[in-house]
Amino acid sequence: MLIREIDKKTVEVKLYGNIGGWFANGETISDMLDGFEAQGYENVNFRLHCYGGSVIEGNVIFNAFLRSTLNISAIIDGVAASMGCFILPSIATVKIADNAFGMIHRPTSPAGGTADDLLATAKLLQDMEANFVKRVSERSGMSEDEVKAKWFDGADHWLNASEMVAIGLATEVIPATAKNMKELDSSMVLDLGVEGVFNQFVAYLGDGKDKPQSKLQMDKKELIQTLGLEGVDENSPDSLVLAKAKEKQDALTSQVATAQATAKAQRDASIKTMLDKAVAEGRLIPQAGQTLEQLRGSYETIGQTAGVDVLATALAGLGTKQPIAGVIVKEGKEGVETDPKTWAEVMALEPTALATFRSEKKELYANLYKAEYGHAPKF
Repeated sequence: MLIREIDKKTVEVKLYGNIGGWFANGETISDMLDGFEAQGYENVNFRLHCYGGSVIEGNVIFNAFLRSTLNISAIIDGVAASMGCFILPSIATVKIADNAFGMIHRPTSPAGGTADDLLATAKLLQDMEANFVKRVSERSGMSEDEVKAKWFDGADHWLNASEMVAIGLATEVIPATAKNMKELDSSMVLDLGVEGVFNQFVAYLGDGKDKPQSKLQMDKKELIQTLGLEGVDENSPDSLVLAKAKEKQDALTSQVATAQATAKAQRDASIKTMLDKAVAEGRLIPQAGQTLEQLRGSYETIGQTAGVDVLATALAGLGTKQPIAGVIVKEGKEGVETDPKTWAEVMALEPTALATFRSEKKELYANLYKAEYGHAPKF
């Protein structure tokens, strides 16, 4: 994957290959988007030539694109197949080269593990398929049943550029990037298979000559222009051009690492703020044999691995405390207030009332606690 700055507000990411490989997994791309935001970029354009990959990682990328505040667009240079096609509905503007292809089929996964693991994977595949069917339906104007009958029958369905635009998976057809490649028709695509079509484009993408280059050859002029190398031109020795390219790539890698570190620091700060608030509101209540630090650590792990959005959802599920007036009943003409009679009523107290009850009614507090957890609390 190659990252190139177009201007101070725009960056281009070339994603050629499969989803789930090194530097093209969900976590890395999600962190990369967060890093771009932290650096002040506003626009990201992905150049796609992808023959599919991991359903799990693709789902993370799909959600990362939807979540990002960046203006994300894409250009399909060659192939957007399988998971490479499934992520497209998360991108508002998708341009496709006039000789490029998309490919739709039912999501698949070489899952292994326990019965529970397989059931969880099957559920994810069903949910992703349903989500993709819904989005294609919305963009194409076809009903969901029509979409499923047409493209989700277990076969590979190849779509040319015009067909991709017609069903809403692309928004515009543009001149080809692989300009000198022999045009492929539907029968040739089916014979070649996914990786065969992918490899047909690999030899020609970015090449302006009449025949494809071998992997050992280097189009120095294009490399220099693409990376914005300074101090060299197409007549410079290969070794010098490569050295400059390495310097540029190292600088970009450093920038990405810095951006990722900044995003991580911001994420960790958000997690701390959210957990501090939950503790202050009395919503983090350790179970028997568990310390507050251990409980807090488990929620920190959720935030670090699944993201702050998932953590916020988890914390919201804990509920909030009601005012003490909501659980104390007034009886008789004297207005005598009765104490909580169950542990659930104790937990419904607002933090200040809970602290007062715990300190002033220790015996009752201890009895209700023991009735709930089977042992006395430690004061």
